[in-house]
Amino acid sequence: MAGILAALAVPVMLPPFIGLLALITGAIVRGVRLPVWIASSLAGFGIAVLVTSAALDQQLDRARSGHDQVLEGRVSRVLSARQGRPVFLFAPDPKSTPGSIPRRLRLTWYDAPAVPVVGDLWRIKVRLREPRGTSNPGSFDYERWLFAQQVGAVGYVRRDRRNRRIAGPVSPVSRMRARLAQVVEKALGDAPAAGVLIALISGRRGHVQPEEKERLKLSGTAHLLAISGLHIGVAAGAGAFLGRLLWHLMACIPRSGVAIYAIGGAWVAASGYALISGMSTATRRALAMVIVILLAAVMRRSIPAFRGLALALISVLLLQPLAPLDGGFWLSFAAVAILTLRFQGRLCRPSWLAGLCEAQLSLSVAMVVPSMVLLGLVPVIGPVVNLLAVPLVAVIVIPVSLGAALVGTAIESFADLPLSLCAGLLSHMFDAIDWLLARGPDPLRAAALPIPVIAVAGLGSLLAILPAGVPGRRVAPVMLSLLLFWKGNALPEKSFDLTVLDVGQGLSVVVRTREKVLVYDGGPAWPGGDSGMTTVRPYLDWLGIRGIDTLVVSHGDMDHAGGARSLLPLVTGSVWVGPGTVLPDKRTRECHRGIRWSWDGVLFELLHPDRRDTTEGNDASCVLRISSQRGSALLTGDIESDGERRLLGAGDDLLADVVIAPHHGSATSSHDGLVNATRPDWVVFAAGYGNRWGFPRPEVDQRWRAGGARTLVSGETGALTFRFRPAGAGPELLGWRCVQRRFWRPADCVASEH
Repeated sequence: MAGILAALAVPVMLPPFIGLLALITGAIVRGVRLPVWIASSLAGFGIAVLVTSAALDQQLDRARSGHDQVLEGRVSRVLSARQGRPVFLFAPDPKSTPGSIPRRLRLTWYDAPAVPVVGDLWRIKVRLREPRGTSNPGSFDYERWLFAQQVGAVGYVRRDRRNRRIAGPVSPVSRMRARLAQVVEKALGDAPAAGVLIALISGRRGHVQPEEKERLKLSGTAHLLAISGLHIGVAAGAGAFLGRLLWHLMACIPRSGVAIYAIGGAWVAASGYALISGMSTATRRALAMVIVILLAAVMRRSIPAFRGLALALISVLLLQPLAPLDGGFWLSFAAVAILTLRFQGRLCRPSWLAGLCEAQLSLSVAMVVPSMVLLGLVPVIGPVVNLLAVPLVAVIVIPVSLGAALVGTAIESFADLPLSLCAGLLSHMFDAIDWLLARGPDPLRAAALPIPVIAVAGLGSLLAILPAGVPGRRVAPVMLSLLLFWKGNALPEKSFDLTVLDVGQGLSVVVRTREKVLVYDGGPAWPGGDSGMTTVRPYLDWLGIRGIDTLVVSHGDMDHAGGARSLLPLVTGSVWVGPGTVLPDKRTRECHRGIRWSWDGVLFELLHPDRRDTTEGNDASCVLRISSQRGSALLTGDIESDGERRLLGAGDDLLADVVIAPHHGSATSSHDGLVNATRPDWVVFAAGYGNRWGFPRPEVDQRWRAGGARTLVSGETGALTFRFRPAGAGPELLGWRCVQRRFWRPADCVASEH
C-alpha cells in the first residue's frame, strides 16, 4: 500500500519503464534476502505506475474532442436512473470500435426513450470529449473519480435514427441483477423506498433519488447503501444458517460435520450476494474478509484479526490498485480497523445490545477525523440514527427483501407483500430521520485542516476508544476539539481575497475580508442540483465559513442565479438582486448605483444599474466594485454594449487590478471603452471548458490583452483566488489546478504570480 500511495502522490505521470524497473528491483531485493517491506513497497509502486500509465493511455485525445461517433457496446453501470436523463457507463465493443475510442465512457442521454439496463447491447451515436470537470477547493473531485473508474471519455448520446437496443444482457449475473431490479420496480412502482431497496439488493444506486442521498448523508447513514461488511456479513450469516438447516434435513444421507455445511453456505451466500451487488471496493473488501475467516475455519487455524484485515487489503489492492483514490476505500478499512482495535483481546464478550451500542459509539468517535477529511462533515445525530437504522436494515430489510426478490424472479406475486412491508419500514425510518434532522444539531463542518491538526485530532480519536488506563486517554477530548476551534489564518485589516469558482458555464465569486463574506452570484442550476450546493457551499465549508453576510445576484439568468436558492439559508444579512430577479426571500432588494458599505477597511460599491434605468436582462446586471489600499476588483455580471455604455457614462472610477469580464467574454461585450477605463492587470472569463458558444471569443480576449491585461478562463484553470495583501504589489494569484496538481488532472495552472 505504501508503494501504491507513493506512485499516486507523484504530480506527473511516470513512464512505464519506471514501473518495470521498480518490479525488477523489488524481485532482486527479495532475492538477496533484504527486508520484505522494501520489496513489497517497490512492487506496489511498480504495479501502480503500470496501471496508471495504461489508464492514461486510454483517455480520449483532446484533438478528437467534440466529434460524433456511432458506437456499439454494452452498458456496464447505471449511475443515475432519472427518467429522461439517465447517466451510465458504456463499454464500446473493441471489434467494431476505432482504436482511438477509450474502453469505458461516461454518457448522459437527454430525452432517452428508456433507462438503459446494465448488460444491454446498444448502438448509439455519441459526442465525446476528454474526461474533464470543474476543479474547486472542498468540492467533489470529479476528474479523480473518472480516473479511478478508468473512464477515458465523457459525453452524451445524440439524437439519431440509428440509436437502438440490439440485445439484452449476456452475463447470467447481469441478467439476474436486471431481473431483481424489475421485481422491485413492479412491486413498488415509484415508491420513494424503491430505489433504496434496489440499491440494497443489487447494488444499483442510480435509482436512489438525490434528496434521499442527501438525507442519508446528513444523518450518517449513507453507508447503508454501500454493499459492505454489514451486508456481506448478513448474507454470510444467513448462508450459514441455511447450511446448518440443510445438514439437519439430510438425516438419510451420509454427512460430514455440520461446520462444513455452515461454512459452505456462508461462502456461497456471501459470494453470490457480492456478485449480484456489483463487486464494488467495499464489497470486495468485505468478501475478502469473509473468505479469510472461512478459510481459517476450514483449515482450523486462528488468524489474528489485523492479519486478516491485511490479507483483505492486499486482495483489494491487487485487484484494484487505484482503489485508494476512492474515499470509500479509506472509510471502509478504517471502520473495520477501529472495531478490531476496540474489541480484540476481550476476556468477556458484551451482550448483543451492549456490543451494538459500544461499536456504534466507537465508530462515531474514531471516524470523526476521516469523515471530516473525506466527506467534509460529521453528522452529530449519526450515532442515534445508526442505533435504530443498522439493526432494522441488517436484521429485517436486507434478508427479507433479498429473499423476496430472489423468489420473485420465479413467482413475482410472492414478492409483493414482503417488499411492500420493507418499503413501509424504510419510509418510517426516513420519517424518523427527517424528524431528527429538523430538531437535532446541524452536522459539524470543518475548514481545510493542516496535516499537524489532522494528526493530533486523529491520535485523539484513537486514544478515546482505547480501554481505560491507556496513557494519554484523558487528553483525547482536548485533541479532538482542535477540529471545532480551528478557523485557519485570519486576513489582515484592509485586505481581501477574491475567488472566482469554477462552476462551468456560469459565475460565482466569493469575497472574504477579515470578518465578513460576500457571495456574488450562485452559478448555474440543472435538473436535480445546482452549483450553490455542489460548489459554493463546500468551498465555504472548506474555509470554515458558516454564513454569508451579503449575497448579490447580478441578474436572473440561470447560469448566475440558479445556485442562489441553495445559498439563501446561509445568508445572515442583505440580499441584493438585479432588476426583475425573483428569489424566495423577504430580504431581497434590487441593487442600484449609489449603494455602498465598508467591511474591515474594504469598500464595496454598486455602480450599476441606475435607479432611472429601464433596462432589463443582461444589461441590468448589478456591477460591483471592491477596493482597498491593497487593490481593487470589478465584477460586471453579464452587461453587454448598452450596459457598458451606461456604466461608463456614470463617471465612476472603474480602475481595477482584476476584472471579471462581462458576459463570459461574448462578442457583444468588453468593448474598447471598458478596456481603457479599467486597465486591469488580470481579466477572468467565467466560462466553461470547451463551451459550445466558444467563450471567450478570440477577438475579445485579444482586446483585453492589447490593453495590457493577462487573461484567464476559469474552466481551464479551475478556481482562481486573488489575494490582495501588500499595498502596491498587486494581487497574488493562486490557481487551484496548480495548487493541487495531479497527474490525472490537465495541467492548465497559474499559481503564485504577482
